[in-house]
Amino acid sequence: MRIVLLLIAACLLATPASARPHHTHHVVTKAEPNFFERLFKPTPQPATRKTHHQRTPSPRVDVATSDTSRPSDCYGIAWCGCWLRHHLGINDVRLNLARAWATVGSAAAPAVGVVVVWAHHVGIITGHDGSNWIITSGNDGNAVRTHARSLAGAIAFRRV
Repeated sequence: MRIVLLLIAACLLATPASARPHHTHHVVTKAEPNFFERLFKPTPQPATRKTHHQRTPSPRVDVATSDTSRPSDCYGIAWCGCWLRHHLGINDVRLNLARAWATVGSAAAPAVGVVVVWAHHVGIITGHDGSNWIITSGNDGNAVRTHARSLAGAIAFRRV
């Protein structure tokens, strides 16, 4: 009888073997926006509506000392285009995509104040030291940076 009781107790206390640890699953309580919804999230519009490429009037400050962090509506996306859009006061959220800057304004040659567009990055030329172009851009090493950069591979130069 003792053996039977020990076998029953062993069966009741035994836990099943598992090859994988158990994980808690992510529970979505509300719909999370997908990549494209985050990329093209509309920004709040001021009381007067503007055309999509019109600048917001604001005093300009030296680019090296202003606009040095990611704008609040640029999270969850590659934000170089979004930062430049905010920096230049343009409300068009389609410009969050770097390549979209290749169609803004008019074609230009590399010069200070000209927007330079690569396939997956965009910035503004803020200086030239004779041999190097100085570019300021957002999402450059996950920060707003100003540094010498080659213009090799650029797909457009635009005066905005």
